[in-house]
Amino acid sequence: MSELTPASRPPRALTGGLRPISLRPSRRLALAHGTLLPVLAILAGVGLFYPVLTQPLWLLPLLLFWSLLWLSWRAQHRARKRHPDRLGFEAGQWWLQFPARGRQGADPQEAEQRTAELIGDYVVWPGLLILPFRLHHSGRRYVLVCLSDTASAEDRRRLRVWLRTRQWLRERH
Repeated sequence: MSELTPASRPPRALTGGLRPISLRPSRRLALAHGTLLPVLAILAGVGLFYPVLTQPLWLLPLLLFWSLLWLSWRAQHRARKRHPDRLGFEAGQWWLQFPARGRQGADPQEAEQRTAELIGDYVVWPGLLILPFRLHHSGRRYVLVCLSDTASAEDRRRLRVWLRTRQWLRERH
């Protein structure tokens, strides 16, 4: 059995904790999504109006496109209900705290805390954070998108610095 020597241990910064970050669903993202889908539906209807009149077969792709837009809106609506309230990193483990039964602002005692693993590459910009997670309890992938209205400026700054520092340390060791 190999023993961890000080040289073989990961640096403390890689296993150290991150104070919990409070999150809320992004209104800007919901507004952009809610505006884009009707605009695409109208443009498709206007663009295919004349072809549908001359060739009624064009109605099938138009209806299929509108159905896909509706499914996209529905998926976004459901995802908005299951947005995590908090995000943290403790003892080398990420965790996401989801509101009870999809209700934002519900009693914290009823919240579900799920452990997760940060997978793949993540985006760390001042106005945008994209963190792909794999939830351990279900194995499902969850992509957390943090815009400037998702968390306080201080929380976003702490998370950006922590992620960048951790990446730099991981590349060096």
